[in-house]
Amino acid sequence: MLGLLGLMALASALTRRQFVRPTLKLIQFLGHASRREQAQVPDVPKSWLPWFDRVKDMMQESRKLMAVEQELRIAAQMQQSILPLDWPSDERHALHGFMQAARHVGGDFYDHVTVPGHPLNMIIGDVSGKGMAAALFGMVSKTQYRGQIAQVDKLNRPDELLEGMNRALAESNPQCMFVTGLCACYEPASGLLRWSGAGHLAPLLLACDGTVTRLQQAQGIALGLDGQAHFPLHTMTLEPGDQVLWFTDGVTESIDPDQTEFGLDRLIDVLQARPLAQGPALIERIMRALSDFVQGAEPFDDITCLVLHRKA
Repeated sequence: MLGLLGLMALASALTRRQFVRPTLKLIQFLGHASRREQAQVPDVPKSWLPWFDRVKDMMQESRKLMAVEQELRIAAQMQQSILPLDWPSDERHALHGFMQAARHVGGDFYDHVTVPGHPLNMIIGDVSGKGMAAALFGMVSKTQYRGQIAQVDKLNRPDELLEGMNRALAESNPQCMFVTGLCACYEPASGLLRWSGAGHLAPLLLACDGTVTRLQQAQGIALGLDGQAHFPLHTMTLEPGDQVLWFTDGVTESIDPDQTEFGLDRLIDVLQARPLAQGPALIERIMRALSDFVQGAEPFDDITCLVLHRKA
């Protein structure tokens, strides 16, 4: 009996020395490492070394990924901070927009500028590619838009505004990136809308009676490719109740689990659904339809919408 008890005591001591103590030291070391604290590497049994080295490598890779994730979160916050937070709205008109990046950051952008005594100006853009490079080029494009619109003579000429942006973007573009876009100005008093496009999807006119018209007009090429390009100017007058939707291809090219695209026809059906939605409610309806369609599939591209509504 005494021999059995002695054997059990010996086994317990060996277990503590060869397994429990090294395990506790290892857990303490990994805890310090996860908090990025300095800690002495513990002595572990030789048979543990391959596994222990693998755990250390995984911890280091995890820290690197966490640092990248943090940088991407900061970049996403910065990108969101330069998008408009306030939207112009009064008894005559309203403008609303929304952007959802496919990744942490995206290449879509929009902006609007109101200068007293001048039309409301707006732009929507979609940079080639995705991720950080597209986001940076989008920020540059948006900065160029603000720089060009600071020239008062261009507040009524979206075509000339695009030409100025295009020249600036094409001057220093070694990666040959480009951005499609639509630039417009709107006069609330008369309902007069002027717009010009650079290789972008045609806007949709949702009339007050629910009919949808694709405003397919001639456009110039995407911005940044040819510094000498010109961009046709188009005009129309909105009637009270009319809305114009500008959007990026992330809307129509969203795909479901069977790799079927959402498409333009589905988008038009959403716009025409009764009762007709207006402004932000219309954007919410589009985003809800896209969410139902993709059924949780990863976003294919950035999704951006801009809606101008003539109220009266």
